[in-house]
Amino acid sequence: MKSKKSNPPSKLRYTFRTLDDPLLKNALSGVSLLNGKEPYFLVGGIATQSYLPSVCRRPTADVDFSVVRPLNYQDFKSMAFPMIEYFKDLGYSVDIKKKSRSFNLNISDSKGEAITMEFSRRNENSFNRSKNRLEKELENSNVKIVEGGNKSYHVTRVEDIIVPKLVRSVGSLIRNPSFSRYLSTKIKPLSDSKIKANLNKISELREEVITNMSNIYLAEKLRFFSDLYDSRVLFEIVGANKKYFSEGFNSWKVFSKNFEKSKQIMNSIFPEDFLKSL
Repeated sequence: MKSKKSNPPSKLRYTFRTLDDPLLKNALSGVSLLNGKEPYFLVGGIATQSYLPSVCRRPTADVDFSVVRPLNYQDFKSMAFPMIEYFKDLGYSVDIKKKSRSFNLNISDSKGEAITMEFSRRNENSFNRSKNRLEKELENSNVKIVEGGNKSYHVTRVEDIIVPKLVRSVGSLIRNPSFSRYLSTKIKPLSDSKIKANLNKISELREEVITNMSNIYLAEKLRFFSDLYDSRVLFEIVGANKKYFSEGFNSWKVFSKNFEKSKQIMNSIFPEDFLKSL
């Protein structure tokens, strides 16, 4: 397929890390300062990792947080102040970046090792459109302990990780019907060797994307593989509450509007008995 041109995905320029990484542990320890003060929870790749043993963790480049209130630049600077002081006390350099959909806190050490923490940016109208869903996710979020320490952070539920990944995967399949060849037709248990093979495949694909930064087809393929892996491994190792998952699933019209593509994806992630309950 002919490559498509786009701006390079900036996240690919950062080091990819797991929760076993000391810099990431320090980042989450800093976030613990928000506990009891700010309505937030961790989402995305690091949220996925927080439910999995080390051997299953897919490295990712940033730390994503959802903040359950409207957040402007001044609000974010006030919210971030105690974290910035905490990181500086640990010897890190810290700066704030204002992005279109997030406020980013970038921390780096003297060796140039860095990590980006992204906090959702919503104005009053944007927040109100998602208010009910966000408040539900916050209410049902879980508390995790930073490994090797005693500080904690809030993380969204497994079901609230999987459903958005399915939505994104359906969108990828609509744009790239050829991705269907990567979908399994029969669920098989995930052995240690299979997990390792999947992580190696994702790592190899990520390296290919990095060397072809303008190819958005490859970038979407990487995201598709990553979302499928995360959803599959979360379901197998952690499981999902059928009632809670069904509520989240049925709230997205994309699944009913694109039934066949949704079915293709879900057949490669969930066993038949679980699908029948939806």
